[in-house]
Amino acid sequence: MLKKITNNLGLKLISALFAVVLWLVVVNIDNPVTTRPFYHIKVDVINKNVITDNGKEYKVLDDTDYVDITVEGKRSVVDNLKNEDFTAVANMKNIAMDEQLVPIQVSCLQSNRDIKIRQNIYNMSVSIEDVITKQFAINTKTTGDTGEGYALGGVTLSQNKLKVIGPESIVNKIKKVVVVVDISGLDTSIQKSVTPELYDADGNMIDTSQLVSFDSNEVLVGVEILKTKALPLELNIEGDVAEGYRYTGMEFEPKTINIKGTSEALQNAASIAVPSAELSVAGASGNIEKVVDISQYLPEGVQLVDEDESKVAVTLLIEKLITKKFKIPLKNIKIQNLASGLDMEYTSNKSVEIEIQGLKKDLDSLKVDSLKSEIDLNNMNVGTKDVNIQVTVPDGFSVIGNLTITVELKEKKTTEDNIENNTNKEEKDKADNKKPDSSDDSANNSADNKESGSEEQEGDAGNNNNDNLNTDTNNNE
Repeated sequence: MLKKITNNLGLKLISALFAVVLWLVVVNIDNPVTTRPFYHIKVDVINKNVITDNGKEYKVLDDTDYVDITVEGKRSVVDNLKNEDFTAVANMKNIAMDEQLVPIQVSCLQSNRDIKIRQNIYNMSVSIEDVITKQFAINTKTTGDTGEGYALGGVTLSQNKLKVIGPESIVNKIKKVVVVVDISGLDTSIQKSVTPELYDADGNMIDTSQLVSFDSNEVLVGVEILKTKALPLELNIEGDVAEGYRYTGMEFEPKTINIKGTSEALQNAASIAVPSAELSVAGASGNIEKVVDISQYLPEGVQLVDEDESKVAVTLLIEKLITKKFKIPLKNIKIQNLASGLDMEYTSNKSVEIEIQGLKKDLDSLKVDSLKSEIDLNNMNVGTKDVNIQVTVPDGFSVIGNLTITVELKEKKTTEDNIENNTNKEEKDKADNKKPDSSDDSANNSADNKESGSEEQEGDAGNNNNDNLNTDTNNNE
């Protein structure tokens, strides 16, 4: 029986076939066919010189220089693959200048692997355009703040223009080339190399990787740092205001201006003086407002820290003058140069009215006692005289018109006249059975003992004058 089985060829073939099938079943259960995605594989472009040698440049559209793939194969193979195991190539060798699609070929670097690859895209979309060259002025921009007491003096560049070579559509978007320098905390001048930045009309930065080249990838930038100082403003005026008005001062902001410069220049700078020709009040009858550009009046060798401070708003204050009447008591009038042989009396017992001009707030606080008044009787003889009253007023006031007063000058009575008058008075008193007043006796004794002399005569004149003055003690209205 055993020999019959071992010598049966058909049975052996059936057994072998069964073994193969069983092996396939086991393998497929343990290592089945599977699929796996791989994303964002970069497409390498080769033979680009076909484009560039013709004075053109290409631009990839819609991010088609990246491809996603799906790999099918045995799990044992697929699970061991990575993105780096695949290459995606777009070959421009045979592209025509008017074509916009370049085939993408994806392959696995492990070529012995039994896998299938499916791509999400099979062509790279490109636009082909002319390469142009343009030059742009280089602008500077600083960020941050210098150290305290210092300011940016200026920025210099190793070159003022930048040549840009690239696709026409990209180069034509460029509106500004800027080098940006950070000056945070600087208290001394520096030099540094900076990469230029390109911006479009909306202020958006342009990706320079899409350009062919710059004529210089970096620009050498020199940054000057200067010391600062605050200077006061000196403003002067010229001209006369309209009659009946007064210039009372000015208001302006700012009061001080920050400048920058070398140590020597700052040491010599004391103030910023604006000439009077800038601020005229000629004929003014109201406030004047003006903006003065002080940048032209800076001391030599200095600059403004902030250019916005070059304009100073100035208001010249003009106020209307008013008048007010005051009454000066006669007793307040000082008598000058009364002749020694004369006595003086005022013909009026009223106070003297005077009109004074000034600012309202000043007139409201003016006291009559601060008005100094006098009359000068020099070279005047006996008789009734109209005399000018000289009134001295405090600063800021003026007297309106001429002020006069009428006085009567008489010869001074002698001692004999006084005795005779006293005798007549005593006789009258006796007749009336009245005793003479002690004050009269005192007056007689004083008259008997009075000595002659110019100074004493002037004193008598003053005493007689005071006895005869009819003073008006009315207060100032």
